[in-house]
Amino acid sequence: MKINVFLKLLVFLFICFFLTKIALNNEKIKTLAETYLPSKVKTILKIIIKDSNYTKRFYNDYNTKFLPDTQFADINFKRIKLTFLSQGEANYFQNLNKQKIGYIPFFIEAINKNEILITDTKANFYTLNENKKDESNFKNHKKIKDNLEAYKILDSFIFNNNLFVSYIELKDECKTFNISYAEFNKDYLDFKKFFNDNKCGEWIQGGRMQYLKHENKEGLIFSIADNVADKPNNEPQDDNSLNGKILFVSFDKTLSLIYSKGHRNPQGLFSEGNLILSTEHGPRGGDEINKIEFNKNYGWPISSYGKKYKKTTGYSQNHEKHGFKEPIYAFIPSIGISEIIKIPNDFVNDWKNNFLVTSLKRGSVYRIKFNNNHERLIFSEEIFVGQRIRDIKYYDKKIFLALETKGELGILTTNFD
Repeated sequence: MKINVFLKLLVFLFICFFLTKIALNNEKIKTLAETYLPSKVKTILKIIIKDSNYTKRFYNDYNTKFLPDTQFADINFKRIKLTFLSQGEANYFQNLNKQKIGYIPFFIEAINKNEILITDTKANFYTLNENKKDESNFKNHKKIKDNLEAYKILDSFIFNNNLFVSYIELKDECKTFNISYAEFNKDYLDFKKFFNDNKCGEWIQGGRMQYLKHENKEGLIFSIADNVADKPNNEPQDDNSLNGKILFVSFDKTLSLIYSKGHRNPQGLFSEGNLILSTEHGPRGGDEINKIEFNKNYGWPISSYGKKYKKTTGYSQNHEKHGFKEPIYAFIPSIGISEIIKIPNDFVNDWKNNFLVTSLKRGSVYRIKFNNNHERLIFSEEIFVGQRIRDIKYYDKKIFLALETKGELGILTTNFD
């Protein structure tokens, strides 16, 4: 009797395992599982189905912490579904990338202690207010009217009560890179053009913006990616092209220049005093963290620690021999690197002088520490979130995450005040 029960159980488990293997060969089921399964279930599946290529997409191991767990800090983690972004934005991203499952990308700006701004890629602007009855629970939203005509938003940035947005403009089948600004007003945003690249582009990315004072001029430093990611040309090395560059434009528009060149797709930008850091998508491997210096060349498309998509050969992995600046660090394999911020020392003691880097592909936050001159990475702690993270902001002891897999706002707070 016991043997029969055991055999039935064994057969049942074998059937479950076999059906799971079949199901995970279906691309739609794969994507649904990757998107909606809880993080710890993904890890268990990875352990059980050792030979499945699919489980490699779960991206976790025994050493990776799951939020709210971190190596040292005691962190609270909340996720709020932004229902007002849901279906329309997901459909837009599906059509744009011809994907069966759409992501819901958006950008975050802190307005004040109790209010943040959410901007989606379709140029919809929402204020989100904190619910006083439930601390760190931002729910009450209001859509702001505006006059911006944008095909796709690339980034948002608030400085001195002005809202800057970088975006793609589509006119007569010509896509161009633009930046506009408006005095921040919760009722209406009256945008005016700040910058325009008149050249039509095929693959417009980048667009991250930060404040910089250069040659005693205050202005914006911002990134524009290489024009064609998988068919690299020489535009990032050509001073007559703005593609593959980090640019500076003063607020009074009297100074406009190429700050650095040789970039593939800068997806994150940090600027504080004389320190500028950039995170950059590599090709197949080779995501980079770079220390950006004026007039320096970062090598693309000649040097990269990644490989070409359709060839086994790669690029030159020695930047210095070509006169290029080496990255501080390169991620192999790629993590789908995105934004980078510095954590103020009032958040938690163990994170003093640390930076946070977010990732799309890996679905994690990386806590990193540089040496004193920001030329070398001392350590990196991966903290697994389980969703693509497009943006990250810090304000008043809160860290906000743009979780685009499910269209959720993540909020990190500490138990140590």
